[in-house]
Order: sequence, then C-alpha cells, then structure tokens
Amino acid sequence: MIKTSLPPFPIWGKQDIIQRYGLRKDKVKIVLWAPVLTAYTGPSSDDLIRVQQKFLLPEAFVLYPAQTWPHKNHLGLLEALALLRERHGLIVPLVSTGHLDDFFCKIERRARELGVSEQVGFLGFVSTAELYSLYKLCRCLVFPSKFEGWGMPITQAFLAGVPVACSNVTSLPDLVGDAALLFDPEEPEEIADSIRRLWTEEALRKILIQGGNENLGRFTWKRTARMFRAHYRRIASRPLTEDDRMLLETPPLV
Repeated sequence: MIKTSLPPFPIWGKQDIIQRYGLRKDKVKIVLWAPVLTAYTGPSSDDLIRVQQKFLLPEAFVLYPAQTWPHKNHLGLLEALALLRERHGLIVPLVSTGHLDDFFCKIERRARELGVSEQVGFLGFVSTAELYSLYKLCRCLVFPSKFEGWGMPITQAFLAGVPVACSNVTSLPDLVGDAALLFDPEEPEEIADSIRRLWTEEALRKILIQGGNENLGRFTWKRTARMFRAHYRRIASRPLTEDDRMLLETPPLV
C-alpha cells in the first residue's frame, strides 16, 4: 500500500477567483466534482474489441482526451514524442480525442515537421462509451495542458485504473497529489521523460494506479450533491442537519 500526500481539497481555483475578482475568502466555497464515467457501465471485452477495430488502435498507446485548443499543449506533446524517438529510439503511439478546431491545422503541420505523424491519431469527438473503452485500452494518460480549472480526464483515468502523468500547473498538483507524475508543460524534455517512465516501468504504473484509486475516494457525486444541498440550505437560511454542518465545516477555510 502506498500513501498519497493529498491536500483536503484542490484549492487553486478558489485562490485564483479570490485574487482575480477581489472577493472575500468566505464568499468562495469549494465543491468537488467526480468522474463523469461513474454514470456509465464499464465496457465489456466485446466493446473493447469493437473500439480497437473501429479506430485501428495499436496494441499499446498513450491517451490524451482534449479538444485541440492551444492551451491544451498538443504541440508540446508532439515535441516530446519526437525526443523519445530521437534520443531513446522509443516510438510511442499517441491517441487523442476531442473536437478538432481551427488550431488543429497547426498541430497536424507540426506533427509532419517532427516526423511523428505516423504514430499519432486524432479521432475527433467520440461517444462516452468509446471514450471509456479508450481509457481501458491505453497504457497511460498524459495530460500536458497549460491551464486547467479542474482536470476531469485525470479523475476519469483514476476511475479506469490508468496511470497518469500531467502538468504541474494551476489546479492539477492539488488534484493528483502524489498519484501522478508531474512535469513542466513548457519543457518537452520533462514531458518525454514522464512518458518514457510510464511506458517502460510497469512497477511505477502499478504504484500510480493504486495511488489514483486511493485519491478517487475524495471524488463522488453523492458527496458533490450533499455539499451543494448544504450550501443551498445555508444560503436560504434553511435549517441545517448535522451532516450539513459537518460538510460545511470541512477545510480548507483559506
């Protein structure tokens, strides 16, 4: 068993709102979300085969589910894949999902320039069932975004039992604690090293999967609903239950 070092809540978002809008600390409250995939039945073995065949997936791949907005940093991820090939002779397939917006043309052009086009696949928008299958089929999730208010794909990976490497910026360190490898998203070398470790070190993958599972205990929709109910009752000056009081008194108070 590993013990992850986790803050009581991811608090970066609260601090960012307070700073940017000049609000009092007591005016901003944190309510955690949970993985959306908990609302869906996990894929069967037949589902996995269908998805693998539909998208012609390699036997093993890195997953990055994100629209192709510039801040999602697909360009840095491509640079990392090129470094792995050039310095380590390691060809790591990448599968990315999400809407392909106008910026995708630049991503596609950069992939050609770096010579990694043949090892990357951009699937566009996929169904929730297909996405769940992709989580189950991938070897790891790499999340090089430069800005996040939460990081839903990371909690989805924790739920699916997928090891994670992600950026060390904004909300993400609070979200993952010790349950993921962290890297500077502005440094392709760091991204590449994290991918290399997850790709080649099975023992590390197992440790991070276990840490992600432990971390996941903080994120449930039942707790989210109870927190919202307690805050609504407080705002409306309705009587609070003991459960409401306990939830509202849960730190952080910063």
